[in-house]
Amino acid sequence: MSRSIAGRFRARPHSNPLSDQKLDYPLSPQAMNWKTVFTASQLEHPVPEWLDLGCGYGGLLEALGPRFPQTHIIGIEIRPKVVDYVRDRVERLRTGAILPAQYTLPDPSAPAEQPKPAAAAKAQGKRYQRIQQDPNHRRAALPVPADLTPPPPPPLPAPMGTPILVGNPPAPYRWDNIAAIHSNGMKYLPNFFAKGSLSKVFVLFPDPHWKRHNLRRRIISPALLMEYAYVMREGGLMYTITDVDELHVWMDRCLAEHPLFERVPQQELEQDPCYALIWHSTADAERAVRKCLNKYPAVYRRVAPGQKAVSIPPTGIWASEVMQEAVLDEGDEDD
Repeated sequence: MSRSIAGRFRARPHSNPLSDQKLDYPLSPQAMNWKTVFTASQLEHPVPEWLDLGCGYGGLLEALGPRFPQTHIIGIEIRPKVVDYVRDRVERLRTGAILPAQYTLPDPSAPAEQPKPAAAAKAQGKRYQRIQQDPNHRRAALPVPADLTPPPPPPLPAPMGTPILVGNPPAPYRWDNIAAIHSNGMKYLPNFFAKGSLSKVFVLFPDPHWKRHNLRRRIISPALLMEYAYVMREGGLMYTITDVDELHVWMDRCLAEHPLFERVPQQELEQDPCYALIWHSTADAERAVRKCLNKYPAVYRRVAPGQKAVSIPPTGIWASEVMQEAVLDEGDEDD
C-alpha cells in the first residue's frame, strides 16, 4: 500500500464491536437489495453465498473472486475507512487501473518451510510469558497445551490466471462478484442473511481481545456460534486461522463443543483450494510471515441438528469461570 493510499484510508487496528455505532442495516434479509452492493453484477438479483467476516483490507476477497467467478462473495468490516479502501481497490481493479495481487511461488530448490515449535512462538515477550505462567492473570484466558503445534503450511497459490483451482476465470473477468459493506457482523448478521443462505464463512486473524473481561468481544464465542449456524446451510464450512495460539485454542474449543459444528479432517482440507488461500492471501497472513509467527488454522462443517453426538460437559467453555467473568464484567468498554 502506497503512502498516499495509506494516508487516505488510515484506521485504527482495533474496534470495539460492542459499542453503539450509527450503522445502516435492513430490517430483514428480504428487505436487503444486494444489487446496490454488487453494482457490476450481471445478475438482476445477486445474492452472496460466501462471507468474509471481518474482511479487513480485502485480500481474501481479491484472491477468491477470480478463482470462483460464479460465486458472489461479500465482506463485512466494522471500520468504515477500511471498507472505503476495499471498495476503492475493487473499483480500480474493475477499471484496470491496478493489477491484482500476485503470489510469489516458492523456489523448488529451497528447503520447505517448517512450522516453528510452540515454545518458540511463546517466547515473543516477557509479558506474554508472565500471562501464561500465572493462570490468575487478568489477561489469561485458556491454557495453551504444551504440545500444540501448527500443521505444515499448504503450497502457495499460483499467480492469478493460472488454471490451478477451478479453471481460468471467464475472459474478461469483471471483478463483479466481490464487494464489502460497513456493518457489525456480531450484531446484525441475521438482518442481512436468511436462514441457511451461506455455504462458506471465513474468520481470518480476528482480534484476540486479550483481557479476560473482553472475551465477550471475540468474534467466535458460544453465543455467536448459534447465529452463525443459523445463517449457514447444512454442509457449509467455517474457516478460521490465527497467529495467536491461545485464541486458536479458544475458537477450536468453542466450535468443538457446539452441537452444530464438527471439525473437518486435515486430509480433506488438502483438497480444498480455499484452505490454501486463507494461509497466504491477507495482510495479516503476510505480517505473520514477516514476524515468523506460527499460523493455527481450523475448519468446521455445519451439521444438521442431532447429527453430531455430543454432550456439553459441565466444564465446557460456556460454563468456565473465565467465560462467566467475561459476561458479567461490564467495565472498561473503551479499552
